Amino acid sequence: MKTIRHSITACLAVVLLMVLPASGALAEEDTATGVIREVSSDYRGLMINGAYYQLDSGTVVHAPGGDGFLSVDALSAGTQIGFRSGRTASGSVVPRVAEIWIYVD
Repeated sequence: MKTIRHSITACLAVVLLMVLPASGALAEEDTATGVIREVSSDYRGLMINGAYYQLDSGTVVHAPGGDGFLSVDALSAGTQIGFRSGRTASGSVVPRVAEIWIYVD
């Protein structure tokens, strides 16, 4: 009975390892550029190129020209940015922005 249980456990582990990467559950971080279209009033979310993203206390906003960092409340609609998005927060389907670079024209 123990042997059957161990075999089933091993098979389930293999199936999970095959399915999870295909579903994007272990997706890597992604970098992109875009224009901020909207910033929520509490600065916990924003829309970039028509897609919504989460911001949190761990989001790093690089000042233009590489002169330090800004807080997320420095972000405004119409700003062109580069950003790195990563895994979503637990229980959320909205991706989290980990890092933002503000572009200066």
